[in-house]
Amino acid sequence: MIIEILDGVWLNPRSVTVIKKIDENSCALWVRGQSAMDGFVFDYPVGEVAEAVNDACDETEYEDEDEEESD
Repeated sequence: MIIEILDGVWLNPRSVTVIKKIDENSCALWVRGQSAMDGFVFDYPVGEVAEAVNDACDETEYEDEDEEESD
């Protein structure tokens, strides 16, 4: 599953490995396999970004459970 986490930014929420606060209104995000020097910087509070990733992961878990039940 790929989601649009922010306007124009799409990612697989299950591949997010770290979200780190920079200041009150920005954060950095790293995905699996990305070097520590190459994180993405967002001008959004860390809580909003983390919540969007968590919500997307929760949605994909429910979708996986539905697929298993229909098999």
